[in-house]
Amino acid sequence: MKSSSQTAVHPLTPSPAGAGRRRVVWVCYAALSWSLFYGLLGLYWALGGAGFPFGVGDRNAQADGGSLLVGVTAQAGGAMIAVAGFAGVVVSFAMTRPIRGRLPSRTFLLFAWSVSAGLLLAIPDLRLLQNFAYLFVFYTGKIDWPVLNQVWCVVGGALWVMAALSFQRRVRGACQRCGRNEKSSRDWFIVWGRRAAYISAIAALPYPAYRLVGAAGIPLGFTDPAGEDPTTLALMMAMLALLGIGGAVLTLGLVHRWGEVFSRWIPFLSGRRVPILLAVVPGFWAAVILTVAGRTFAYDLLATGGGAHPTWEIVVVTISWTIWGVALGVAVLAYSIRRRAWCRQCGRG
Repeated sequence: MKSSSQTAVHPLTPSPAGAGRRRVVWVCYAALSWSLFYGLLGLYWALGGAGFPFGVGDRNAQADGGSLLVGVTAQAGGAMIAVAGFAGVVVSFAMTRPIRGRLPSRTFLLFAWSVSAGLLLAIPDLRLLQNFAYLFVFYTGKIDWPVLNQVWCVVGGALWVMAALSFQRRVRGACQRCGRNEKSSRDWFIVWGRRAAYISAIAALPYPAYRLVGAAGIPLGFTDPAGEDPTTLALMMAMLALLGIGGAVLTLGLVHRWGEVFSRWIPFLSGRRVPILLAVVPGFWAAVILTVAGRTFAYDLLATGGGAHPTWEIVVVTISWTIWGVALGVAVLAYSIRRRAWCRQCGRG
């Protein structure tokens, strides 16, 4: 009898290997296109073009977001963006070609994962989460070009993650469609994915509790763009609290059946399987913006020695958001791996 960690092979005839090759090519070319476009933008800013979205060109970088790039000039920042963008063009193109030797492949992977981490976790700041949450209460007053640029950087980070994963699968000799090889096992992801989901759901609770206290009229430090109308402010805080509670509940769906099959009370969808991307894409986005928000507060606290925001609730929210985001990312990854169907390309399941 096979152990649960062994990979079963489905009797379907695998698809041609060329299908996997095409996947590597298109995701790498998508990352290449993004890098070329942003590299050209960086060159434009370095040469004096308008609209530099960081540092001196971002008037709300420190006050609202806690950006890591406060003080960066358009000339220096634009030049760095141009160099990184054009380097990305070269590396992403090289990743589509035949690779010989471990050093080039490891170098390309190091570059790809470093770019992904920078675009997803270093460039965005608290405003990404702030404005996303405010959309649920129909407030858009804080959305500006630097915030939209952060969204664009997250898109680029996602493309580089896809390129890195595809290239890494190619290096490992794994299936390009599903990532499996002869040594694949779901056991680790099933165990730790469940733990991460519960940790994430628990870590989500301090924020809605914090907002509910604020809705009751007890201010605890954060300021909100709701004017001076106490009723509007209370409703906004209550909505944000419900958003946090909803996020905690949806996180539990990653490890329960109702996260895989629509419940019977949902019209037209009852009994149908939940599309994997319907959970993975929003979950990935939430994990990124929560981790970025936690990182932003942590940096602010460390940089100021706690002097700017000394209140205990800021510290609690900082820690909870960081744990919430990281644990959610692990839970989403485990969910996507656990729900993989039989692969039509390699025949594994």
